[in-house]
Amino acid sequence: MIRLFLVDDHSIVRNGLRALLAAEADLVVVGEASHGQELLDCLPATPADVVLLDLAMPVLDGLATTTRLRAEYPALHVLVLTMEAEPQRIGELFEAGARGYLLKNAGQIELLTAIRAVAAGEQYLCSELGMSLLHQVLAFAPAAQGPQRQVPALGVLAQV
Repeated sequence: MIRLFLVDDHSIVRNGLRALLAAEADLVVVGEASHGQELLDCLPATPADVVLLDLAMPVLDGLATTTRLRAEYPALHVLVLTMEAEPQRIGELFEAGARGYLLKNAGQIELLTAIRAVAAGEQYLCSELGMSLLHQVLAFAPAAQGPQRQVPALGVLAQV
């Protein structure tokens, strides 16, 4: 059973996530908070495996919360759930200790995949961001001389 803690300053988002996750037999929402400090105050009495964490929140934002969680609860996995898609911000969150990054426009199947991957200790980057970053890398890759330049098929990249 994967124990989830939902952290978002919008109650309608937390309610929607709770309703969506209720149908999953291997997932249980054990708590909710409207900002990072509220989460940190609840965690001693509410053990969790994964925190679904928004970035833009009052009191203690997602980045500061992730940094504190890494220091105080290193076994707790953070899955960022946000609308922010800036590559620099994504890097900061992974450096701070986040295990996954998912945009709020992702579908239910991708959300469930991300939760389960992060709970298993894997890193996860949503498909929309992954493809965007891949296109940026390919656009800035130095051109090789002549016909030797080959771009690997996506299936090959997925195996790397």
